[in-house]
Amino acid sequence: QARLAQDVAKLETDKARARHKPTVDLVASYGAVRYPQGNPQSMYPGVPSHGNQASIGVQMTWSLYAGGAVQNRVRETLALEDKASADYQDAERQITQAVRSAWLNLQAGRAQVKALEAAEASAQSALDANLLGYQAAWFATVWGAMLPIL
Repeated sequence: QARLAQDVAKLETDKARARHKPTVDLVASYGAVRYPQGNPQSMYPGVPSHGNQASIGVQMTWSLYAGGAVQNRVRETLALEDKASADYQDAERQITQAVRSAWLNLQAGRAQVKALEAAEASAQSALDANLLGYQAAWFATVWGAMLPIL
């Protein structure tokens, strides 16, 4: 979206610069005149009359001086183009930062999973060792109590 805004700003600058150039237009018109009661200015004022008129032409317009409006518009569009370019660069930086942050979060998540798996294995090993210790203590207690009897 920022790239498109930058492209549009460049096109607007080109359009503003083109206002110095001549324009060529196709001009057409059509007119109909009807006097149902007669034309009072004609030779026969009481006779109904009508007329059609059509014209077509090419019109060329070349601005000699616009009072600085064209130059001001070009300066304005250049400033807007600079702003669009800065917005585009900012969007690129934000996207790069977001991708980098997501990648680092993924790597941190993987490391955390490995650490939790290692902690689970360690806790299981400690549990097994404690269980073995309790069993040994129980057997020692039971055998220690039975030895004087035997």
